[in-house]
Amino acid sequence: MRLACIPPYKQELSKWIVYLEHELERLSVDVRRNTVADREVIDRLSPDALVIATGAGEMLPPVPGIDPEQAITAWKVLRGETAIPGGNVLVVGGGMVGCEVCEYLMHQKRGFCHITMIEMAEEIGAGMVVNNKVSAMIRLNRPEITMMTGTKLVSVNGGEVTVERRGTQEVLSGFTHIIYACGARPVRGLYEELKEAYPEAVLIGDAQQPAQALEAVRQAVETAVRIG
Repeated sequence: MRLACIPPYKQELSKWIVYLEHELERLSVDVRRNTVADREVIDRLSPDALVIATGAGEMLPPVPGIDPEQAITAWKVLRGETAIPGGNVLVVGGGMVGCEVCEYLMHQKRGFCHITMIEMAEEIGAGMVVNNKVSAMIRLNRPEITMMTGTKLVSVNGGEVTVERRGTQEVLSGFTHIIYACGARPVRGLYEELKEAYPEAVLIGDAQQPAQALEAVRQAVETAVRIG
């Protein structure tokens, strides 16, 4: 949620975080920060119920030429870990996060910046809430942003990429930065480690299947009602 508040026009979401923090305090929930949730800690707590909401991690496309250690991901950009003041930028992935990264870069640029966004599907922003998508597409419809649908990344070689576009391969070159916004994968390591010792352990949110925040809230409420 903290990452979701960073792109332009989404700061209102921060109010939800403030609300949740206040509710945890009001309800006297024992929140333990700076604590790694590992097997030793959980066994020591001896819980009657175990809800695992360990979230998701970013994915990189399985194509030649990508160094996982050096790759620039959307989350790194939004966190401010990788500064991109401008240049000729390629964004791989045209989902909600890819769109938000494009808007973020346009707002943060300090000079020339052109963005090329490539998306495998035939639609940019698939799955976005309609009201949000319409306004986002209007803002992204500008000369500095080129959006290419039906375009699959095949390989990467420095600032040059090979893509397959509707059955035909072509080379796109001259990129100063390549940002990967290719979706998320569930983080289930803790669940896999504990599921036999705690047969009633429940996996919820992005740890079960990456989706919208409201879906995670629904799962959490249903789980709490069932446990209660």
